[in-house]
Amino acid sequence: MTQNISIEELPMPIVYIQHLAREFPGREQLLAGTGLQISDLDCAIGTITVREDLQCVANAMALAMTPDWYHEWGTRIAEHFHGPLTAAWLSAPSLGEGLNAFSNYFPRRIPYMHIESYRSSDHLVLEFRPLLDVGRLLPLLIEIPMLILQRYINTIRNGRIRDAAIELNYAAPSYRDSYLRAFDCPVRFDCRQNRLLVPVSWLDIPNLGFDEAVWHATRKKCEEADVKGAPRQTLRNVRSELFAAFDKVAKDAMSPTLEGVARNLHMSPRTVIRRLRAIGTTFHSELDDVRKVRARELLSNGLRVFDVATALKYNDPTNFGKAFRRWFGLSPGQFKAERNNPGTQVLTDFEA
Repeated sequence: MTQNISIEELPMPIVYIQHLAREFPGREQLLAGTGLQISDLDCAIGTITVREDLQCVANAMALAMTPDWYHEWGTRIAEHFHGPLTAAWLSAPSLGEGLNAFSNYFPRRIPYMHIESYRSSDHLVLEFRPLLDVGRLLPLLIEIPMLILQRYINTIRNGRIRDAAIELNYAAPSYRDSYLRAFDCPVRFDCRQNRLLVPVSWLDIPNLGFDEAVWHATRKKCEEADVKGAPRQTLRNVRSELFAAFDKVAKDAMSPTLEGVARNLHMSPRTVIRRLRAIGTTFHSELDDVRKVRARELLSNGLRVFDVATALKYNDPTNFGKAFRRWFGLSPGQFKAERNNPGTQVLTDFEA
């Protein structure tokens, strides 16, 4: 029988939670609500689900003495615990090759995060997009990878990254001053995307630690892991395509189709159907779920209900309203009212 697997049920290394457990004395509190046992933290090699990982992160946020605790923690773990990826980027021939390795393979370690890498006229842009609605965990989940990248660039360039820039699509938190200590470059809030912008001129900087044998061997290991997880990687890629389709408010845009997504992934529709079916899901189920996540995000960012319906490619806003009630049990207008009322808050599973 096929097991129904969502992004939340995908496996990821337990090592991140093992290291997180060293930050907080109460292991029981850290694992609360996950079903994990304290003995699981002693496994040399093991995996947990995305849901279990995110629940531990939410628990850690509740246990932390200060809201900016993860800035120091993220800097300390930057060069560790990433499997063959660490060896790959530290042995890459250049900074650009190392950044490409990161954007290609890091999401395999953290399957709820999509990283898209592309060039503008002056920068290599690394855009970070969670594939789940992670609520108040968003700053931590976005900024930890950026701290890892900052440490890596510092290592290869042997210097600070003042000429880079970070853009975040959420408001500045109460601990804004912490960003001046944690990051070497300007950090801008209330932007459209979560992005790290690296000057193009840095990409050809040679890595003095380049080791051709290690570079090829570790990349091969990363590629082999991708092949073994082909259905799960297809699920991630499909969701990434769907999120990208709902990025812009365009009245003349059509809803994404199986055929269009398959074409963008250089696959046949049958291959996409088969791989999604292998992990117990369908294209239409994923389309509905991505619309749900994006609807909450766009409404939380202050867009009008009509504009959100348009962005999600609903020809009739009434149909969007019906879908929203099915997802959340309330209308889009009620959702916005609760978000705007300081006395109430609509929570995700990881915030409850």
